[in-house]
Amino acid sequence: MASTTVAENARINKSSQKQSFFLITLKRLKKNKLAMVGLFFMIFMILVSVFAPFIAPYSYEEQNLSITFQTPNKEHLMGTDNLGRDILSRIIYGGRMSLRIGIIAVAIASAMGIFFGSIAGYYGGKTDNIIMRVLDIFQAVPPLLMAIAIAAALGPGIMNAMIAIGISTTPAFARITRASFLNVCGMEYIEAAKAINATDRRIIIKHVLPNAMSPILVEMTMGVAKAILIAASLSFIGLGAQPPLPEWGAMLSGGRNYIRDYWHIVLFPGVTIMLTVLSLNMLGDGLRDALDPRLKN
Repeated sequence: MASTTVAENARINKSSQKQSFFLITLKRLKKNKLAMVGLFFMIFMILVSVFAPFIAPYSYEEQNLSITFQTPNKEHLMGTDNLGRDILSRIIYGGRMSLRIGIIAVAIASAMGIFFGSIAGYYGGKTDNIIMRVLDIFQAVPPLLMAIAIAAALGPGIMNAMIAIGISTTPAFARITRASFLNVCGMEYIEAAKAINATDRRIIIKHVLPNAMSPILVEMTMGVAKAILIAASLSFIGLGAQPPLPEWGAMLSGGRNYIRDYWHIVLFPGVTIMLTVLSLNMLGDGLRDALDPRLKN
């Protein structure tokens, strides 16, 4: 009876001292002030985007031609555009559009990249060579040019832009996944799993992938920033969001003809893109440091 109680107490003490991977990562992340600034800014942007109908003072498509080109004032904190629409409201609603494009595009790219990268990294040999040479062809073209070509072929629109961005950024995820798999597959527990005749599918999903996710998570965070930039570029040249949708790149495109006389039309969308991308990059750098195995105590 006493031995059982001692064993239970020891187990409880051991479990209480054992921190989860998430808590350890969060603890390290908190030490990086720039990463925390980026994290709080992104949380703020997500909340603003989710509650846009309650926060925005006006509808993003509400026009009033009698108040066009107003500079920032009490009624319109960021001024109005060439159609008398409130710029602040359009930026708030535009967060929904830009973040959705970034997240979905990265989801497409990461799903395809993890699939091909895991196969190449786990099986190696000819399979690895064929997959990586095909990806080399795609990676020879800059992601922005590739996205423009695909979007032009599919036609303008949000969904086509997300598909184009996802395909054009897939090689980066595939290469990172492959490199992580090559590193993890040499571990002893993978050899042990193979020794007991575990299926390749089970080994990849249960053993290799969870231990190879750290660099992939970092690439996903920075990939959202890259996707937002590419989406803004596509919208700027008319291949992304179409009027009157309030995407940040489309707002820049709509105000470029008036930039000499009405600076506020392009300044605020441009600053919003810059701050969002900067925050995601700072968060990605912080995650990379927090997830680096060499920093584990």
